[in-house]
Amino acid sequence: MLVELVTQFVKKLVTENFHGFDIQNLQSQEYDVASNMCRELNEVMGITNTLCQALQRHSQDILNVMSLVSTKDLIQKLRKNGWDELLNNMISFCETWELDVPDTNVDIS
Repeated sequence: MLVELVTQFVKKLVTENFHGFDIQNLQSQEYDVASNMCRELNEVMGITNTLCQALQRHSQDILNVMSLVSTKDLIQKLRKNGWDELLNNMISFCETWELDVPDTNVDIS
């Protein structure tokens, strides 16, 4: 696709601007134009790739923050409304399996 685009562009340049010139000279100029276009296109693609990666990292950072906020909200809800039930379930599980019940009042810091 790129080769076709370059070929069309060069043919247009030749027909509009280079009639009467030596064929070898025109072929050299065609190669130079195609080479320059490829270099420019590669540079643009490099910049675009860098921008896309930065935007992906930014989007991922936003998603990570949203996940952390959601997790924090769930923990806060558990503290307010579900802590006693969770503690009772843990104690029941430990007693059922004859495990030592951990002391949840111990400061672990």
